[in-house]
Amino acid sequence: MPTPHTTTARWHTLFAWCALLLSILLYPILLVRYAGATSPTFDEGMHIAAGYRYWQCGDYGINPEHPPLLKLVAAATVRRWPLVVFDSACGSTTINNAHLIAVGYRLLNSELGHPALLHARYAAMCFPLALLLAIFLAARAWFGPLAAGMAALLTVCEPNLTGHGALVTTDMAIAATTLVAVFSADRYLRNPSLLRLLFLGLALGAALASKHTGIFVPLILALQFASNRWFEPNSSSRRNLLRLSAAFLAACVVALTVLWAAYQFRYSALPDHSDGFDIAQTLQADHRASSPSGHVIRAIARFHLLPESYLAGLLYVMDNSTRTSFIFGHEHPTGVWYYFPVTILVKTPLSLLFLFLLGMASPGLWKSRSRELVILSLPIAVFLLSAMASKINLGVRHILPVYPFMILFASAAAAYYSERSRLWLALSTALLVFQSVSYAQSFPDQIAYANQAWGGPAKVRLYLGDSNVDWGQSLYQVRDYINRRGIGDCWIAWLGGENPAHAGLPCRQLAGPSFIEAAQRDLPGLLPERFSGTLFISNTLTNYSIFPYQSFLHRQPEEVIAGSVLVFHGDFSLPEIAAERHVSRGWWFLNHQQPAEAAEEFAAAEPHVAFPGILHGLYGWALEASGKPAEARAKYAQAADDFAGMPSYEAARAANLARVEALSQSR
Repeated sequence: MPTPHTTTARWHTLFAWCALLLSILLYPILLVRYAGATSPTFDEGMHIAAGYRYWQCGDYGINPEHPPLLKLVAAATVRRWPLVVFDSACGSTTINNAHLIAVGYRLLNSELGHPALLHARYAAMCFPLALLLAIFLAARAWFGPLAAGMAALLTVCEPNLTGHGALVTTDMAIAATTLVAVFSADRYLRNPSLLRLLFLGLALGAALASKHTGIFVPLILALQFASNRWFEPNSSSRRNLLRLSAAFLAACVVALTVLWAAYQFRYSALPDHSDGFDIAQTLQADHRASSPSGHVIRAIARFHLLPESYLAGLLYVMDNSTRTSFIFGHEHPTGVWYYFPVTILVKTPLSLLFLFLLGMASPGLWKSRSRELVILSLPIAVFLLSAMASKINLGVRHILPVYPFMILFASAAAAYYSERSRLWLALSTALLVFQSVSYAQSFPDQIAYANQAWGGPAKVRLYLGDSNVDWGQSLYQVRDYINRRGIGDCWIAWLGGENPAHAGLPCRQLAGPSFIEAAQRDLPGLLPERFSGTLFISNTLTNYSIFPYQSFLHRQPEEVIAGSVLVFHGDFSLPEIAAERHVSRGWWFLNHQQPAEAAEEFAAAEPHVAFPGILHGLYGWALEASGKPAEARAKYAQAADDFAGMPSYEAARAANLARVEALSQSR
């Protein structure tokens, strides 16, 4: 006759495998439905375009901002499609980020745009599915089958993981590969073998090739290796320390091999082996040449220790490490330290948040599972502290790698207490049900998810902004809203990867980001200063002063669609929006070598433009190209003054001051 302990263990095991089976069946369905219901987000087009070029000719001069793994995986299914959206031959030149965004926009709005997006999204789903399996296996190995089953269910019903798991973006890739690397390191440390060491190196290499924040993963693993001496009685011997050090270095060598493989074992970014990026010149221009980091990067470039495109991407991230942020209804000139802690409190489901905090504060759990909890704490601390120290606050996606470890903490706590009390088992079950209901209520608006304590998706815009709320994902919900109400007289201000007209919306389009409009093949049309009807505005356009929609930030909308699109009805007098379209038109004329026409557009925009710094810089360019250096110098100087005291635009200010000095010397 089986003992109670044996019966309990059998029940736990049965529950674990049933939960995994249910998760494996349900998760792909949820991801596919989410992918079909979500319009293209801001970054997806350029990632597909970049991956397409990697497959076409090994052109890594495009989108060095992110390593290539996710883009290669996503674009693999469309690599032979005739995507005719580029302005230059494959591998002929580097493509800057602003231009690439426009190329991605063209791709998504082409005839093949929608099927290409879906194919790429389906391919990218391998990362959330791999993450689900890794979470289950890690929970089972560290905390037992009951925790594993709970972890699988928490993963499937975690809205942030779904919200970014079915997108062609790098955030889920780094989240999945980080957990696999950490779990692989633990498996090796507990039972070393050559095969396990090889798998660790492969996982670490995948993390490095997923996103530039992957450089934190070797640090996490080094701390994990170092902490091993406290958990293994014999690991402090000199021989063991040497063995572990050698193993860690061997894993890093394998990882670097994987990273080089992602770049086709080629240093040069362009396929003809010519240097696409001048690393030394970039360091000089950024005033990093004499800094310790500058010396290290220059040495790496000189000896070709890392691919050129990877180094260029690191420099890009370093040079764009300060941006304006939005939190609690206010724009800040840089990121703020409390942004990500607040983001976790707002966007994490209450069940997961409660169980995670319970696990963190449970002495009994720490005593019985100290090694495992230390392993979970390291990546959470490294990613969260580095994010808090950064000056880029764009969304929960930038700390997505902490969520798998939070889920493991939560499942450990739920299992620990459920094994000791039927009341806790009932509470854990209720928390799982509550999270699934919360998830279902917000689906498919997972990007704009907020937990009930903050009012849910309908209220999230009051506390957070940018990709926490609106990343261009709700265009199809706006279309459904228009169709249900039979709206014909409407206007839309959109920030996203798909043109509203391409998605079938009847609305006339207001000014969007000027650099995207300026890169289109057709000249953007003029806009009236006064108009009436129904107005739809992407929430992100209200968050930042760079866009002419901040006057709507504190106006109460009639409705909020999918938590991310504001709806207004009435008559509107908005000359700053008409002025922004003049900026787009002027920039378009500059791109088509018509500086005189560009200057006319900038003159028309100047009286009402919302963000004068960009206008005055472009105006100076137009006047300089028109042979009016004195007037151009004055506009460049104006632009420099406009950007004064704005850390996010320090590079733009320096560029304008450089033109002032150059024109002064040429007199």
